[in-house]
Amino acid sequence: MKTTNNSIIRFASLLASMAVLTLGLAACANSKTATADSTNTTKAAANASMGVVNDRCPMRPDCETPPTVLNEWNGKQVGFCCKGCIASWNKLDDATKAERLSKVVR
Repeated sequence: MKTTNNSIIRFASLLASMAVLTLGLAACANSKTATADSTNTTKAAANASMGVVNDRCPMRPDCETPPTVLNEWNGKQVGFCCKGCIASWNKLDDATKAERLSKVVR
């Protein structure tokens, strides 16, 4: 009978530990989301202070990351989400660049 009680206590302790671990991981995930949102806001503010004219990448406007890779075009600092987008941007004609930039300018 004593062995059964010890087994029940161990099982209950294991369940309690798993619950605490699960809650801790959920809080960690929420913290990372809040940190990412805060980081994106900080990056956007930094870009604005550097004279970046856009708040989203002109090549990938659906990208939620503020543009941090900079390139100058027509005397303006244009921000992109990655270097690959700059390579694609450089292949566009000026009219297409102007059109894309107009959709993401502040």
